[in-house]
Formats: sequence, C-alpha cells, structure tokens
Amino acid sequence: MALADTPDAVHRLLRKVTDTVALGVSTFRERYPNACLVHYPELWMPVDWGICLSEDDVGSISARYFNEFCLPYLQALSNQFGGISLHCCARSGHQWQGFRQLPGVRYLNLFSPPVNLEQEIATFSGFTVLAPGPHARQSGTFNGHESYLEMVEDCLRLARPDTRFFFVTEAPTIEEAARLVREIKQLCGRKD
Repeated sequence: MALADTPDAVHRLLRKVTDTVALGVSTFRERYPNACLVHYPELWMPVDWGICLSEDDVGSISARYFNEFCLPYLQALSNQFGGISLHCCARSGHQWQGFRQLPGVRYLNLFSPPVNLEQEIATFSGFTVLAPGPHARQSGTFNGHESYLEMVEDCLRLARPDTRFFFVTEAPTIEEAARLVREIKQLCGRKD
C-alpha cells in the first residue's frame, strides 16, 4: 500500500537500502577481493562481472511499480558494480521486459514452478545467460520435467542460435556429479 500511498517515503527507503547494499558489498570486496558473492544458484562468477541479487518480491507488484520502485535501484547497482545477475523465485513473467532494461545482465535464474521455458528462451536469448537450476525440484519436478536431464534436453530443443545456458546441477556424490556432467556434455554435442 505504501507504493501507492507514500511513494516518496518508499523511494527514500529504497535509496537507503541500495546505498547500504552497495557499501556493504564494496567493503566486503575490499577486504576479500577474490571472493565470489553469488548466493544462488551455487555457481562461480568472476568478481568483476558485477553483483548478484534475489528479486523474489517482484511477483507481488505490477510492472508499473517494478519500473518505478525496483528498476532504478537495480540499474544503479548494475552500473556501480559492472553488471548484475538475478535469481527470482517469484512468478515474474510480467517483469521480464523490465529485467531486459537492466544494463549488464550476466545471468538470470528464474524459477516459478514451472517457468515457461519456451517463453523464457524467446524473451532472453541473445540478452543474457539463462541458469535453469536443480532448485526446481522443490516443486516436485524440474520445471515440469521428471528429471533434470529431461529439462536440459527440453532447453536445448527450444534453444535458438543465440541462447546461452549455464546448467547448474546437484548430486549426492562426486561420481554422480561426474556422470551428470558427462551426460549434459553429450546432450550439448560436446566430447570434452
């Protein structure tokens, strides 16, 4: 309700939060210059590729409010840190055009059980790397698929020439992880 009733107060709060995040991340990076601050999904990313954030609340606001109350602050963080990556657990399809307005998007990890892979690929191919992850399992399936490899196959089937994926896997053992990597490489047509 504050977005509609007291937008100036919301903007003051958002500026404070954005400044605090920027100061905290900058201070941490000064002290630990080689730390990877990707919180989710669990992947490594070079420090100079920007900041990684969760935008899990965007499902509860309109695209108009996203453009007014989220986009400027995400843009500021992306500009300050040289890029941005987003994880989003919300049903965020109505925000995807807003995500496309962000500068320097490195990857998107979108999860709303299940994400429409065809629409996601159509929207973000050529724009950023898509990181469909094993976290989708919490919905009972992997983005509507019975197995993670089935989801990878579907991603590759729907991919366009300018689509890029970062497949994030989980496995209980090193042996199982190695098997999954081999199978994913095989599905991608890679032998190395």
